[in-house]
Amino acid sequence: MLSEAPGLFIGHIVKQSGGNPQAIADMLDDSAKERLVDKRKIREMRHAAGVRYIDFTPVMIVSLASVIGARYLAIGTGDTELYIFAGMLAAIVISVRVFLLRGAGRAN
Repeated sequence: MLSEAPGLFIGHIVKQSGGNPQAIADMLDDSAKERLVDKRKIREMRHAAGVRYIDFTPVMIVSLASVIGARYLAIGTGDTELYIFAGMLAAIVISVRVFLLRGAGRAN
């Protein structure tokens, strides 16, 4: 296998592998099948290890804590409307959490 731009090739493999040695080996094996790896093929090389995800865990923790706090505040003050509203928010937050976890399961 020959590469038109060895520096670009190595940099792209390191970036796309996400530091995963198995991903590096997989990408090198795939590129070894080609006689010549040009810049276009280098840019097209992808690996799932290089995909970055946003972690929503802190947002979900703060949301659930806020909903629980609002429900306790509603119980303490005797505000029925706030209690019902906080209950609806709890259902929404839990539903969003379930859908995010299902989506994360499909990505793996």
